[in-house]
Amino acid sequence: MNKKHLPIVIALPFLVSIPSKAREWPEKMKELREVYGALMSDVASDERFDDPKNRAAVERRASRLAELAKSLYHEKNATEKDLSIALLADLFRDEADSAARMLKHGNRAYARVMLKSIGGFCIACHSRVPGADLSNAFSAKPPVGATPVESGQYYAATRQFDRALQAYSDYLARPKVGNVFDFERAARSGLALWVRVKNDPAQTVQFIDRLLERADLPYFLREQAGSWRTEAVAWKAEKPKALATEDALFAEAKRLYAEARDGQKFPADRSADVAYLRATATLHQFLNRYPGSPAIAEALALLGAGYEVLGDVGLRDFHETYYVACIRLAPHTATSRKCYERYEESVYLGFTGSGGTSIPSDVRRRLNALETMAAPEPKAKSDAPARL
Repeated sequence: MNKKHLPIVIALPFLVSIPSKAREWPEKMKELREVYGALMSDVASDERFDDPKNRAAVERRASRLAELAKSLYHEKNATEKDLSIALLADLFRDEADSAARMLKHGNRAYARVMLKSIGGFCIACHSRVPGADLSNAFSAKPPVGATPVESGQYYAATRQFDRALQAYSDYLARPKVGNVFDFERAARSGLALWVRVKNDPAQTVQFIDRLLERADLPYFLREQAGSWRTEAVAWKAEKPKALATEDALFAEAKRLYAEARDGQKFPADRSADVAYLRATATLHQFLNRYPGSPAIAEALALLGAGYEVLGDVGLRDFHETYYVACIRLAPHTATSRKCYERYEESVYLGFTGSGGTSIPSDVRRRLNALETMAAPEPKAKSDAPARL
């Protein structure tokens, strides 16, 4: 399996000094949703995408999406404190620009694959922490021919979270499980929205209970869902915490992360999804509230490790991006060395298949540069290594 996307080195948001035009942002986001919706209709239909009469319109929409993504990168970096915004905006900008250029140069098949994946950036950004639902203000529908899971992802990408949850629930309530992989993706995506966006333990328990009521639920998913329920019930019983200080919030994030890690039976086990979703949401709150904290590098390391486990809940390969940001933010420290080890392992796995491991020269150069950046200096800086 070859990787097609690698994280890009970014400018940290607190170093960006591009003037903000916040008053224009709602209009741009509205246009972004409209362009995204039209493009998804184009790429979801063979007829629309391959129609010579529609090609110019597809290319025009892709180019406009790239322009809006670039604007998002500049303006959000200038106004947002959360480093995650810069990371996601940078990847979104690069992906949209690459897709537009590939369409223009005739590489339509690959451009189509890239455009289909664009919604992942929207979901990742919108579902970092609890947020406003636009289901009542925005009524765009998924493209014709979209699968139930794709419909849920479309709604989540456009902040229509209630509609996304309904789409997932309807699919999970079908008489037969059908495609097991789609069924699991719908279950985990719905779980992510209940935990991260709705932040509602009671509804999370109910969502899981509806899964467990199915007599035909695959054994592996029943085992996972049983563990999710245990975590959600414990979450429901927790007393509210103020978390009013930097130390308190980071301590809570580390507690949740440790709970998640200890709840796994093996590294790729998904039984601790609820704890990982809560831990990553808390870490995002920490990045947003305390961007100058000396613990930011460790927070990035923990986010990378958390997303590496969460995997395909609409969050793609963003774990690598957090590892790179950790290395660049705290070079020559124990934390950056741990991040490099995890990043290197992920890259090797991504470029390893039945024919062995084949790492392109440009990726090898990037690995070498990051390894140098993470290596100890003659007089190494002292920091507490993150336990990943």
